[in-house]
Amino acid sequence: MATMDRTTRLRLAVGLPDRPRALEARGMLLSGRGRIVAQGEGSSGYALFDDSVTSLLAVVGRPEPASLREALERLRPGSVLVQEEDDPHLAPLLAGFRRQTAVLHLPGPGVALRPLENDPPCRLLGAEPSAAWLEDWPVAQRRELSAALALGLPMAGCVCDDRIAAVCYSCYETETLWDVSIDTLAPHRRRGLASAAVRFLAAHQSARGLTPVWGAVQSNPASLALAARLGFTPVERFVVYEALGGGAESGG
Repeated sequence: MATMDRTTRLRLAVGLPDRPRALEARGMLLSGRGRIVAQGEGSSGYALFDDSVTSLLAVVGRPEPASLREALERLRPGSVLVQEEDDPHLAPLLAGFRRQTAVLHLPGPGVALRPLENDPPCRLLGAEPSAAWLEDWPVAQRRELSAALALGLPMAGCVCDDRIAAVCYSCYETETLWDVSIDTLAPHRRRGLASAAVRFLAAHQSARGLTPVWGAVQSNPASLALAARLGFTPVERFVVYEALGGGAESGG
């Protein structure tokens, strides 16, 4: 994996538009968590890998095929993000993954996500001793949320029955955008807890000048429907390849 200094990371980030479909790649570069794992001589693209929270490979342009193939075999990422225009060229390299289309959303015109009067209580979460609430969560989610807390990523929790029953956090940010990731304990789903957590964190992030991006694969109608109920509107798409037999559930 190629180590990038800050100047290189910022130079690459400048070459990407600050728009939803480039959010993960730009977020990896700006945070310093992404490492270049595929490029190649004379390549018109590169791939960034980050496994600090979830195992994700973001492909920018069209890296040299042998370089990308070697990275896929060595790293075995859980998900691979590919732009639609590059997909026909990269699809043969990703035959061992499940292909899906992700729909990216921004808040619709006039939509301001703010807590509602009847929302259950929510609060910002940190990695201090209050993180003992993680003991209520299944192992897979506990590992992911613990990693996010350790990195100091913005996270809101919604309280129900005296426990943190739903969370919303941002794994990646750019200068103007943040990605919405949500999860809810199984016994507490379909009670509006995740929506309340999204509204709470969105208000916090809005004060920082950041707009939420909701991403959902087309095979997840529940996530698409929740985005619509919250006032999000589809704006862009990209292709997501998920490792067969794996892949974490995405709430947004």
